[in-house]
Amino acid sequence: RSGSELEAAEASLPGSSLQGQAPQAEVDPLGTDDRTAAAASLASSAGQRLRLISAQELPETVVIGEQEQFEVVRRPFIAVRSQPRMDGPIVTTVEFGEHVDTFGEDESGLWRKVFCVCTTAGHKVQEQAVKQLCSSLLPAWMLLRHQDLGALLRSVDTPGKEE
Repeated sequence: RSGSELEAAEASLPGSSLQGQAPQAEVDPLGTDDRTAAAASLASSAGQRLRLISAQELPETVVIGEQEQFEVVRRPFIAVRSQPRMDGPIVTTVEFGEHVDTFGEDESGLWRKVFCVCTTAGHKVQEQAVKQLCSSLLPAWMLLRHQDLGALLRSVDTPGKEE
């Protein structure tokens, strides 16, 4: 799927009043262009983390890319970034041996898209923008193979396929 199709789908998620607009327009209380990094910062300030969601948790209304499950093969963990590039902010991590559902890749084919959610478990949230950010699906990215470290993820759906 094209980036604009995914952006349109993400903008139409439940809890979003951004239909037809760029996703960052109203949900970024920190004033950055990166909703996922903003949510990670917000979660951290509340003593929480972003967590990846599985394919089963993804609302049926979300248009996704090619779904594929991967296993983390690098110890002790790998980074999940807000943008598909090495200097993208790290928003969470996934430990060795864990399986993750991915939903398409970036244009280079080096990064797999995942979705995160932000929770503020046990914390009251007053501002509407913050509430909306914490109830949104947040796109993030995982690198398949690092040039120095080697494989980070291995496809579970295609046995023997080493990334």
